[in-house]
Amino acid sequence: AMGGIVNIYTLSPFNFQGTKLSLSTGNYGFLNAKLSHYAKLSDKFGISVGGFYNHDDGFLTNQYTHKSQDATTSAGGRLKLDWNITPNFKAQYTGNFDYVNQSAFPYGAYDATTGKTALPNFNDPSTYTRSTLTNSLFLQYKTKDVVLSSTTSHQYFSDDMKLDNDFDTLSLYYLEQAQKQSALNEEIILRSNANKDYQWSFGLNGFSQELDINAPFYMKSDAIKQMSQPGFMVTDNVITTPGAFNTNTSGGALFHQSTFNNFLVDGLSLTGGLRLDYEQIKLNYNTNSSMHVSFGGPTTMLFADTLKGNLAIHFSELLPKVALKYEWTDRQFVYANVSRGYKAGGF
Repeated sequence: AMGGIVNIYTLSPFNFQGTKLSLSTGNYGFLNAKLSHYAKLSDKFGISVGGFYNHDDGFLTNQYTHKSQDATTSAGGRLKLDWNITPNFKAQYTGNFDYVNQSAFPYGAYDATTGKTALPNFNDPSTYTRSTLTNSLFLQYKTKDVVLSSTTSHQYFSDDMKLDNDFDTLSLYYLEQAQKQSALNEEIILRSNANKDYQWSFGLNGFSQELDINAPFYMKSDAIKQMSQPGFMVTDNVITTPGAFNTNTSGGALFHQSTFNNFLVDGLSLTGGLRLDYEQIKLNYNTNSSMHVSFGGPTTMLFADTLKGNLAIHFSELLPKVALKYEWTDRQFVYANVSRGYKAGGF
């Protein structure tokens, strides 16, 4: 992973059965509620389900609308199924849904003379909503010598942003951006399981992501009035510049790591790793703009521009890692680690 690996272990219905409820409240309309239930249906099958709700009224009021400009509501739920098919083979399914609805972008003008920032004061609605649905399936087969695991996940993401682009009480500029994303990821890892001085792992990763963005930009009535001059009149009520962008990203990786324990002396271990990473990105875009004006006579189209096309780019990197660790007790050790990472670019 880009910044390291984080393992999150949630409660298992095989180790805990029962119901958990949490309620919190506070000022500024703060409310948090969480409910979860864990049940062991048999020696081989367990289920856990949970939900949450969060809300706060925000801290900043829009002086134009007299409403909160940073209130937030979020809610979601999670389902996990644990199945110990055999003593050596287990499966785990997780489904997660999350929803967010915010008043957004509570920006105010900064006065460099006084060093103070004004409260938000603009007329057009500025909001953000997001829905995320994630499904994953984890399979693991274990013997006394090796562990083979597979993680398959799919995430669907949809959001909608609306922004008063001038942050003013005039109707100048307005921006919308709606995104829909679908991402599929697969990772297979084979690693050693025996209690030996030499430990190893091999892995294969592949992913595909499709992102559609619809981002129109609006030049509104007050901005059009400011553009118009005697003998030059813009006749559009609103000048709209639509923007459609489709980005397809796919890639994969092969990786290996070896660890030699008790290397040269007891307690010293040497780890070496190598990852070959490949990623390609394709972009299709389509946007256009036009303006109608009058020079004291009939209306005419001053310009009509279209930008349309596609681009592609790819990246490949070889990423090494070396680590030394000295452990003198089960709970005390020192280590040094050198590794190389990267983040692919884009458009």
